[in-house]
Amino acid sequence: MNPLLRTGAFVIHFRRGSSFTAGEVQGRIEHVASGWSATFESRDEMLRRLGEAFDRIDTTSSDNRTITSSQEN
Repeated sequence: MNPLLRTGAFVIHFRRGSSFTAGEVQGRIEHVASGWSATFESRDEMLRRLGEAFDRIDTTSSDNRTITSSQEN
């Protein structure tokens, strides 16, 4: 598998009843390569958490699998 693709892979789980267009979404984001995850309670928080995760991806590691700084589970 191409490390670049693995590094940028995320799974987003939405709770039942979420409405993305209404901004009413709840769920969890998980970074596939590292296992880092964070919950969110709104569309804006989901996008903010995803942005934080992208900022934390450590592209200098040999396997491109780590997210730097504190990890939330």
